[in-house]
Amino acid sequence: VAGATVMGTLQMHSFGSGLRPPLGGVRILVSSGTQVVETMTREDGGFVASGISPGYLDITAALSSDLTLVERLTRKPFVREGGCTIVGLHAAVNGRVRGRIVSAQGVSLDTVQLELRVAHADRRMFGSHDPRFSTTARVDGTFEFSGVSAGTYLLHAWVKPSDSGKLRTVTYYPGTDDVDAATPITVGKATLHDGFDFVVRTE
Repeated sequence: VAGATVMGTLQMHSFGSGLRPPLGGVRILVSSGTQVVETMTREDGGFVASGISPGYLDITAALSSDLTLVERLTRKPFVREGGCTIVGLHAAVNGRVRGRIVSAQGVSLDTVQLELRVAHADRRMFGSHDPRFSTTARVDGTFEFSGVSAGTYLLHAWVKPSDSGKLRTVTYYPGTDDVDAATPITVGKATLHDGFDFVVRTE
């Protein structure tokens, strides 16, 4: 077949060394410029798309509304004429957490990173295989986590390193430096949670 080929798998995401069940019967769309090639995953989650125009590719999956792709490719794969590339796609239950951070010091808010970590009884302890989600605030301070699995989490903000400083914890939601005073956030299965606004100290 003329053109390039993409071979890949679609699986459910898991944390740590857990099993990753395959997702069969899902439409996969591979875009190269104006061309879109469609294929379907097999029972084992595998798929093949052929006859693709050479270039940089966008690869998406037509998932149900309660799922989303996570660990998206940081760079678009590139294929040459007659070439082949291999990709791994991972889906997760699409819990979402939205909010906005406010800086009392007027610092650009897109310098702030945010993280959700599982809230244990001892809040100073974290498991190495616990779900953990991170994102970066937009210029206007708004943020959104997606693909968050059901559970109870602590939300905290970090400041990106400056020329003379180190990355450090700034604030736990709803606006405290004390992890024991943080308010846990409970996320349901594929549910949207909005309005988690809090003041972040950036100095």
